[in-house]
Amino acid sequence: MPQKIRMISEFSFPAAVLHAALVSAEYWQARVEELDGPHAELSIHHDDDGTLVASISKPVVTERIPPRLLRFWPSGLRLDYSEHWPPLVDGVARAEISGGIASVGSLTGICELSDGATGCLSEYSVTVESGIPMAGKLIAGAFAKGIIEDSGAVDAFTERWLRMRQERV
Repeated sequence: MPQKIRMISEFSFPAAVLHAALVSAEYWQARVEELDGPHAELSIHHDDDGTLVASISKPVVTERIPPRLLRFWPSGLRLDYSEHWPPLVDGVARAEISGGIASVGSLTGICELSDGATGCLSEYSVTVESGIPMAGKLIAGAFAKGIIEDSGAVDAFTERWLRMRQERV
């Protein structure tokens, strides 16, 4: 059964500043290095129109797997995740998000970035699914919980990274 997640994050920077980071290889390299561990792999693709696709592959954190499922869990599984950021148009960008763990579960969604009253808003709408019989709901729930936990770390990293860049200027 699919689980839907909706998260809104506020940043103290305008959408154009955050978007510039999200289409920057330097941002993604620093983010993966700090948050995803030494076994994470990053692939970045830039299109001529300014679109960036950042793809991350990293080992699944076994501490996040429900204990009832851990004994059935194959070793070496990886989470593959991509964000597809188009150019900012009239202060708004709408990214496509996709990912999953092979044979276990998937996620799809969007992230809309727009200016807010004092900075910008990043609004995620994501659907998490697992088609494994009898355990799918438990797996999707653990997957969703991990996404929510990771989003806080990503937001904190992003805010720090943008502040450091601002201080350099």
